[in-house]
Amino acid sequence: MKTTLKNKNLLIGLCAVLHLFLFVNPSIASTEAESKGEIKGSVSAATGKGNKILGDFFLNPALGIAIPMADDDYTEYVGVSFKLAFLTGGFLFHAGPILVGPEIAMDFIPFNIKEKYEDIDLHLYRMRFQTGARIVFPIPKYERVRLIWRFNLGVDVVWGDWEWGRFHEDDSSAGAALDFIGGIEIMVHRMVGVGGYMGLPVSIHDKKFFYEEDYNSLDLDIMLQVTIYPFSVAKKK
Repeated sequence: MKTTLKNKNLLIGLCAVLHLFLFVNPSIASTEAESKGEIKGSVSAATGKGNKILGDFFLNPALGIAIPMADDDYTEYVGVSFKLAFLTGGFLFHAGPILVGPEIAMDFIPFNIKEKYEDIDLHLYRMRFQTGARIVFPIPKYERVRLIWRFNLGVDVVWGDWEWGRFHEDDSSAGAALDFIGGIEIMVHRMVGVGGYMGLPVSIHDKKFFYEEDYNSLDLDIMLQVTIYPFSVAKKK
C-alpha cells in the first residue's frame, strides 16, 4: 500500500513538473509549430492576424536604374544611370493590419553621360540622404504579399568635374530632395522579403552648378530590393 501510494505521488509530481515546464517555456511547446510555418507566422504578424511586428527592425538594400525625366538642362547631359540604395528603419505604429514606421534612406548614382559629350571628360555623381515614413499594406487574400508606400525628404548632393584639353573645372552643389515611392514585397521567409519599387525622386538646387543657373531634376527609379528583418519575432497581442 505504501509503495503504491509512493508511486502515485511520484507520478503526480512528474506531471506537475512537466506541466510547469511546458507553460513556463512556451518556446518548447511551440517549436514544432514554428518549424512548420515560419513564413505564415511572419505574414500573420504583418497582416495583424493575432500578432504584431511593432518595433521590428529592417535592413533594405536595393539596386536598379534611374531614368532622367526633367528638366531640360539635366536630361541634356545625363542618360539612364545605375543606382544603388540602402534603407533602414522600423515599425512603430499600426492601424489594423497596416504598419507605419520611420526610415532612413541613402542612395548613390554615378551618372551616365550621354555619348554626344564623349569629347569632354565629364564625371558627375549624386548622393542623397533622406528620412521619412514607410507604410505597409498587407493584401488579405495573398498572405505573403505586401504593398509598400514611402515618402522621404532630405538633402541631395551632386558633384563632378570636367576636362577638355588644358581646361579643367570641378564643382558641387547641395539642395533639397524629395522622393515618392510605391512598391511590392513578397515574404519568402519569416525574416526575408524580396520585391521591387518605382520612385519619383525630385531635387531642387538654387545654387549655380557649373554653368547652369540652377540644377533641378526629376527621375523615374526602377529598383529591385531585398528586405531583411533580423529580429523578426512575432509578438502576441
